[in-house]
Amino acid sequence: MPTKVTQIGITRQVYYDTYANLPTTGVTIGDLGYATDRKTLYRWSGAAWVAITLYCGSGIAADIPAAAGLPDGSLYYATDTAVLQQVQSSAWVTITATYFSTQNVVTGTRALGTTYQNTTGRPMIVCVGVSIAAVSGGVSGVTDNATPPVTTVASMAGGNTDSGVVCISFLVLLGNYYKVNSGDTLQRWVEWY
Repeated sequence: MPTKVTQIGITRQVYYDTYANLPTTGVTIGDLGYATDRKTLYRWSGAAWVAITLYCGSGIAADIPAAAGLPDGSLYYATDTAVLQQVQSSAWVTITATYFSTQNVVTGTRALGTTYQNTTGRPMIVCVGVSIAAVSGGVSGVTDNATPPVTTVASMAGGNTDSGVVCISFLVLLGNYYKVNSGDTLQRWVEWY
């Protein structure tokens, strides 16, 4: 098999510093700068550093960075208040969580191998724990718009020498059908929507 060699004709500089210390002279168009304080990658346009990635961070609400210097679309999740915020026009704006705000333990009303339909009015996440035997065929999550659903979207194979509880999680779109296949024992079934 022949080897193909590609030459890259232009070498770019990459700067790694706080945003205030990224150089503005002696820089070539296309050079890259990573602002360590903003956790954002920039590209030199010839006149300014232009963000090519967004900031994404998390921590307590009191530690949210100033929005003014971050690219629009940047995200911060406050772990102490469970609030997601996004930079819009250089200001933090709270993003209202409309999906996955309710955790529902439905173990007593669900059975392995049975088809269900998502009628919640929004997408949902299904998380199922199954006790598998050492010679088990495993567990699989199936979802799509057919009834019964046929598209496997999550699986954990069995058939090894170990046994124990395995968990699978998958997204079910609004109106779609879903089921979990396994010949083993259901331990826990949780749905978030």
